[in-house]
Amino acid sequence: MHDEFDKASEKYDDFDEVVRAEDVPFTPHVRDALLLVENPAEVAYKLGKNKSELERISKLHPLDQAREVNKLSFSLMGGNNGKPSTTKPNPMGTVRANPANSTGAITDKTPASVIRARMKAGTWK
Repeated sequence: MHDEFDKASEKYDDFDEVVRAEDVPFTPHVRDALLLVENPAEVAYKLGKNKSELERISKLHPLDQAREVNKLSFSLMGGNNGKPSTTKPNPMGTVRANPANSTGAITDKTPASVIRARMKAGTWK
């Protein structure tokens, strides 16, 4: 994580003041949660820039702190900054009332005599 923080300090001029300063209220649980996300430097910087949000998170239960760090990580990776996605999933194909039957399939129109004959031959499925 130190390597990522060093890279981030090159990216952001104020990274060390925002994240590594002594007065930044990162709890041990938030620090632990940063070890589990793919973009810990970005999350730490975002939280360090928004101290009121960091203080709100630090008052939560430890598991909730980890959940909040994880949610922030995902939103930063997705580029939507925590906003819900507006893209709609593609609809599934329509279900036809009479799907195309494979040749020889048994339907409700198949006569009982044909079903009996196929059952005796072992090919009734």
